[in-house]
Amino acid sequence: MSATKTRQRLRVAAKILEVADSGTWELRHLVGPDARPLRGWRKTMTDEGWIELNAADDATFFASLGALQQ
Repeated sequence: MSATKTRQRLRVAAKILEVADSGTWELRHLVGPDARPLRGWRKTMTDEGWIELNAADDATFFASLGALQQ
């Protein structure tokens, strides 16, 4: 396993422990450097649009990700 994947897994594990210990009822907890931009992108769509995009073929989905980075 690469060092990058190990760090990512440790970040997620630390967040899970933090949430479990906090007693929070918050549903989503962001982890990693790409979490905030992805959440911002999600907020620009309706629920129906998000579902449609994620049900689309890979080319359509990845084209949308490319547009996000521009």
